[in-house]
Amino acid sequence: MVDIRKRNYYEERDVMINHIREEHTSHSIHYINLVFPVDKCKNGENTLRSLIEKEGISILTGFIFIPEYFDGIGVNRQAAENIFQDIPLNYLSARESEKISVQIIGVTGAEVISFDTVQGAYGRYFTVNRVSYYFFTNYSNSQNTSNGEKAYNLFCKLQDDTIKQGITFKNVIRTWIFLDNILTWYNDFNSARSRFFKENEILTDVVPSSTGIGIGNPSESSLVISGYAVRSDHPGLVIRVVPSPFQCPAINYSSSFSRAVEIKDGKSRRLLISGTASIDRRGITLHKEDIESQIVHTMRVVEAILESRKFSWKNMVRSIAYFSDAASIDIFLKHCKENSIDPGPILMVIGTICRDDLLFEIEVDAIT
Repeated sequence: MVDIRKRNYYEERDVMINHIREEHTSHSIHYINLVFPVDKCKNGENTLRSLIEKEGISILTGFIFIPEYFDGIGVNRQAAENIFQDIPLNYLSARESEKISVQIIGVTGAEVISFDTVQGAYGRYFTVNRVSYYFFTNYSNSQNTSNGEKAYNLFCKLQDDTIKQGITFKNVIRTWIFLDNILTWYNDFNSARSRFFKENEILTDVVPSSTGIGIGNPSESSLVISGYAVRSDHPGLVIRVVPSPFQCPAINYSSSFSRAVEIKDGKSRRLLISGTASIDRRGITLHKEDIESQIVHTMRVVEAILESRKFSWKNMVRSIAYFSDAASIDIFLKHCKENSIDPGPILMVIGTICRDDLLFEIEVDAIT
């Protein structure tokens, strides 16, 4: 039995908190969003640590979006890590923001084990009911090569770390890729990813769901990659690619990711919906320069994917929405209110979508 509506939404010491507990018989998964002003970062850290201690949460992975200018100077890696030391986060830069936004995924009721990764990255996993869940966080690359080669090499590093854990990249079912200056080299990135996937026979198996978004990082790497993998000897575990009723497969236009991936373990079903934008069945952008229409269409596409597997917005436990302009957030919140969509699980950040005519993108995790 799974109860996903154990939710708290509150403000404490200038920190806005949304906390969802996805409660299973043997364990609970926790999804925490925190948003707080830059000058209240210590409050944010103390509030998170207090919540973690109170609930006994072991953190698996997370994202931290820090304004590009912090304490009046350019952000560097050390300054970012000083905010939440020892917590496995993707360190990312946020445009047009005076607030720090954090999203955490954690677990209680299961032992979390850390494992060795390449320098600067984090690896953690836990096992319940004969299924192991692996989180590979904050893979970046500063090698003096082309951006495409950097991307290819990072996938290879992630592959190496999966092998050390007795799995392979074929066990990876979800990736997050944050590309600096995305519009200048997104085609090169797609070519590098497709090359890696072909060489490792990923395209003939379950191609991961994914988000590819234009957001920089304090370490000034051209990209940051994270992944989520599953290994099981449970006979009832099923992992399948889920198509989008309103969009063609992304592979049709040389972008190697699945629209969504579903995990079924006999007791629950989890749906991981990729970063989704206003793209039609031919792979063409709809509603150019019209943010309201792009939001409406994108949310309709996500809703159709949810409904195709008998989910709804009420099953959403985690989400990140990306906006090309901060002014668009109010339009999005208005849409959520008019359509009875709870915005609490959705972290809202500013980034560059993968095409210059796309203004909005959203990723969603849901469980039933």
